[in-house]
Amino acid sequence: MTALQSETATGTGIKKPVFREYFLFLYGFVLGAVLFFAIYGFRVFNPAENSWIFNVSDPDIRQHYLGWCHYRNAPWSFPFCIVDSLSYPYPVSCLWTDSIPLFAVIFKLFAPILPETFQYLGLYGCLSMALTGGTAALLLKRVTEGYAGEQFIPLLGVFPFVLSFPLFQRMFYHTSLTAHYFILLSLLFWLDKAESRSLKTLCLRWGLLSLVVILIHPYLWAMVSLIAVFSLIEDCYVNRIWYRPAAVCACLAGTAFLGLFAEGAFYGHVSASYGTGGYESNLNTLFNPLGLGRIYSALPLETPTQYEGYGYLGLGMLILTGLSAVLLIFALKKRGTLRGLFRTRPKAVLFAFAALFFFVLACIPHIALGAVKLVHLPLPGLLGKIIGIFRSTGRFIWVSVYILITGAFAVLSRKGKEALVVPAVLICVLIQLFDISGAVGERFKFFHSEFREIPTDFDDPKLMAVMDRYRHFIFTYDDLLFTMDTAYFAYLNRMTLNKFYYARNNDEDVKAELTRSMDAVREGHPAKDVIYLFNEETFKEYKSSVLHFYLIDGKILGTAEAVPGLDELK
Repeated sequence: MTALQSETATGTGIKKPVFREYFLFLYGFVLGAVLFFAIYGFRVFNPAENSWIFNVSDPDIRQHYLGWCHYRNAPWSFPFCIVDSLSYPYPVSCLWTDSIPLFAVIFKLFAPILPETFQYLGLYGCLSMALTGGTAALLLKRVTEGYAGEQFIPLLGVFPFVLSFPLFQRMFYHTSLTAHYFILLSLLFWLDKAESRSLKTLCLRWGLLSLVVILIHPYLWAMVSLIAVFSLIEDCYVNRIWYRPAAVCACLAGTAFLGLFAEGAFYGHVSASYGTGGYESNLNTLFNPLGLGRIYSALPLETPTQYEGYGYLGLGMLILTGLSAVLLIFALKKRGTLRGLFRTRPKAVLFAFAALFFFVLACIPHIALGAVKLVHLPLPGLLGKIIGIFRSTGRFIWVSVYILITGAFAVLSRKGKEALVVPAVLICVLIQLFDISGAVGERFKFFHSEFREIPTDFDDPKLMAVMDRYRHFIFTYDDLLFTMDTAYFAYLNRMTLNKFYYARNNDEDVKAELTRSMDAVREGHPAKDVIYLFNEETFKEYKSSVLHFYLIDGKILGTAEAVPGLDELK
């Protein structure tokens, strides 16, 4: 029997699991998938359907999709994930378009036989909810086995994980960040008596998980690795051996470097850090619904960008956490000092401390409560540079959210009265579902509505008749949405852009290339295979050049040679 199996003794002395792991995982997986299709429908899952991507209000999901589109057209190279057509002539990894490099590479293998319209974001979203459900069921079984409600908590408790507010907020917004099952799996690895596992098992578990996660998203890797560090602190305390944690840390770092190198994270001249501050959690994040909760209204934020640190527990889980906190306080009074508790229950103490650690990490460096900024914590030197790599520190609140929910179920199961545990859990889960039901209804309505056609700003028949002349678009100004629409047209017509929207920018290269290209225009030598794009301001600067200008669908285009049949813009 594994440590994850909850067993009860029978009259014959044989132990049987209350619920086998495979059944619980399958239950949670299917529940997650069913809820996904119930909310988002089957249209988003259809890989040949992409109109919904261009109808979502936030442009980030278009960034993810278009990064994949251009990557599938790029030639194979090493590093593997290099896109050569979005900031031409400077290649950049599709890691920086959040296109989920692992999925991008897998599907690029089949690019020659895939239809022109193909997206995997719906599949990824479905797997995120399904795997979160399956992993949550195992995690809840691990923390309740042998205690009150062990047969029902893993079944009921899956709902707050699959429909957690942070996961729900990210779905089809920052889709690559919805793989919250990696956080749960890390907690499961830690709680599964990690300190008693062999060094080989630990290195294999954490190393493989690290490699897979870094090929999904670096932020998730940071969360997984920090959870591993807490597990290793316990390991060092219990076993009094330093080389075990050192070896596992080496595996985490080594596999991360290997994955980042393979996917092209160090390729090109993208910025490694954006500095700290601007995207923290607010101190009210755990009880601030920010418009997604149904029961009470959003609380104020100090800056709008603190939405990045969204960590609302949900009213049902807030009640459950409060109830468990009361039970825990009464239990701790009987145990004596915290030092004595750490000596006997190091895992429980470290689990609680991890929740606090991730909460603090999420709230720095600008600490605010509601609309009031309380203090700014300077992060000098190396610490500031490291945290600057993960500028959106608010995202680390997700770990605290899942630790608190998991811990609440564990404490209630262990300290609550047996007859009241299951009813209390049922009531809290029902309140939780009611709290999120309004947001679910709005999301259902949107994804089951009719979508507008994908914008096609260059479909003028006279321009299209000579489109074979052109291989490149050069933007002379910044326009995020128009850049996205142009990138899709460029993908369909095997063209390039000089700039794109990246998670880490390469502005210096883009500016240098734009200067070189436009100097050639000033000198009377524009490229014949380029369509230059202007707004009113940049048009005034170049209207006296040798370019031929046209106004198409409100967009100003410039070409080296006249386009037959089109009226030039004077």
